[in-house]
Amino acid sequence: MPKSRCLVFIVAYHAEATIENVVSRIPAGLSEQYDIEVLIIDDSSKDKTFENSYSLSRNSHLPFKVHVLFNPVNQ
Repeated sequence: MPKSRCLVFIVAYHAEATIENVVSRIPAGLSEQYDIEVLIIDDSSKDKTFENSYSLSRNSHLPFKVHVLFNPVNQ
């Protein structure tokens, strides 16, 4: 039986110092029950939020996929 899907949606603004901690707080055990994907939306930050988030998406030690998008206008 396939796992249910779960999307963890994170909107980030000027979160370069905290985004890695936020993503690391997603319980790895959720991957046992669900097909987890994380979507980070950088809401037009002027710091390195997008770069740090993108780096997380390339990190293979996470038990789930991370996708990162950039919103060019702050909402």
